[in-house]
Amino acid sequence: MKSKLTVLYFSIWLGGTFWSVSGQFIDAETAPKWYFALFGGTFLCWMYGMSHFRSIPTTKKPHFTDIFLSISLCATALAFHGLLQWSGLWTPQPMFPVCGNFDNPAGIASALAFSLPFSLHYTQSPCTPFRYTALASTLFIACAIIASESRAGILSMGCIFLLYFPMKWPKIGKALTFGLVMLFTASSVFLYHYKKDSADGRLLIWQCTWNMIKERPLYGYGYGGFQANYMDEQAQFFRTHPNSRYAQLADDVKSPFNEYLGVLTEFGFIEQIRTRFASLPDNGFEGIGDDCAVLPLGGGESLVFTADLLTEGVHFLRAATTPRELGGKSLAVNLSDVAAMGARPVATLLSIALPADAAGAWAAEFMEGYRELSETFGTALIGGDTTRSESGITINVTAIGRTPSANLKRRSDARPGDVIFAAGELGASGAGLRDILAGHCDTPLAAVHRNPQPQVAEGLWFGTRQEVHAMMDLSDGLASDLRHILDRSGVGAEVEVERIPVAPGADVRTAACAGEDYKLLLTTAPEAAERLAAEFAARFGSPLHPIGHITAAPGLVWLRNGKPEPLEWHGFEHY
Repeated sequence: MKSKLTVLYFSIWLGGTFWSVSGQFIDAETAPKWYFALFGGTFLCWMYGMSHFRSIPTTKKPHFTDIFLSISLCATALAFHGLLQWSGLWTPQPMFPVCGNFDNPAGIASALAFSLPFSLHYTQSPCTPFRYTALASTLFIACAIIASESRAGILSMGCIFLLYFPMKWPKIGKALTFGLVMLFTASSVFLYHYKKDSADGRLLIWQCTWNMIKERPLYGYGYGGFQANYMDEQAQFFRTHPNSRYAQLADDVKSPFNEYLGVLTEFGFIEQIRTRFASLPDNGFEGIGDDCAVLPLGGGESLVFTADLLTEGVHFLRAATTPRELGGKSLAVNLSDVAAMGARPVATLLSIALPADAAGAWAAEFMEGYRELSETFGTALIGGDTTRSESGITINVTAIGRTPSANLKRRSDARPGDVIFAAGELGASGAGLRDILAGHCDTPLAAVHRNPQPQVAEGLWFGTRQEVHAMMDLSDGLASDLRHILDRSGVGAEVEVERIPVAPGADVRTAACAGEDYKLLLTTAPEAAERLAAEFAARFGSPLHPIGHITAAPGLVWLRNGKPEPLEWHGFEHY
């Protein structure tokens, strides 16, 4: 080996292997991540090096091919470790015959499958001893993967061979590909039946996880949300499928056993968007993460922008809502977002897709409701779009606000010790929705649900108060929206259940979870909390409700009579 990097890398890997096996380095939970970081980091370094050093004269280039060799050697050592366990010469984890220094067979099989292409690369070496050594290494790795009995690892190995061999031997490619496909199919069937209970258990987990993703596709359940919600989803699955063949496989599952499903469950589509677009220039905007995007104007002022989409059958039922009410609601939910930033709404854009039966008189009534609320809050309609819809009504409103930059309130400014306030009673809208879905569309609570009142004046006033730190509007429910503040601020909270302000006709769970109340949620410096509440009541004629406080320790804790209560409460998904 010519490269010192190869020697160094292999030494670190080999030393770390035996150190971790002795239990003195890192635990089994962390070990797989550490080794994958080594493999992945090395590979990324190689990719960067290949692009960066392309213009350097050959005589001065580092030996990047040696990195392939180092990965191949590491994989061979790991495979040898696994085969020693399989033979009984090295004691493995008690539950598994082969796991290497990982905590389960899937860990070693995944690492070896990742490394297999690097060993295959050297089977084409012009140097005969080197070529045979690479073939032996490939055989070691393949045998260790098979011995691990990891279905994912074996199938991954099959895919690698399926792609590699026809590419290297094109003359027999068709026959070889056909044979490999048949072998791959037979192996898949065999592996399913070989551990049928385990396979069915995994299928059950994936089914329930997918149901969770469909229930909260945009925001997910938050970090740790899978563990917090899976058992409820599994119970619901068996209630709706009492005769399922999975009935005997229920388990207290801690992981979806799939990284992609895990990301979708916990972070949802919004987080994916944030990550995907993070590398693009912000052009002066503060983007995804608050109720509104912010654009500083200079001179100490900022514009804020928000957009909300309402879809028939998801956010409203046409039969239960008048067009005038829907026009007002479509604007109100956006003005609430602007108010939550401490800003004054100044303009809106409206885009709407209407089916044929909603044109004419229906559209005119909708626009009248939109105009009335625009007049109430002094906002101008400055543009938008209209089009035909083939499947229900879709409404999109963009609202623009303006405020002194010093008055902006964000979700990320909560501090340990802050008092948490709700600026109004909660649960009336959720109780009204319950009435609507039960066919009682003429109740007072149903009217509340259809006619939300954004707290624009209150938001502007809170914006001028420096003791108010973080703020947002309660659209998805206290149980979900408070978590947004906690996540963005990197803090936790304790909420006293008995202090949640419950609207007449609602219950405490509805108040905490139902959503669409559009009241403001804020955190305030503790030394100024009583004064703020008194001045708010004097100014607006309604109380400001303290419901808990911000903590340094992460997580949301529900307290009843001062003691933690394990309530798995989460917010409302729009109907």
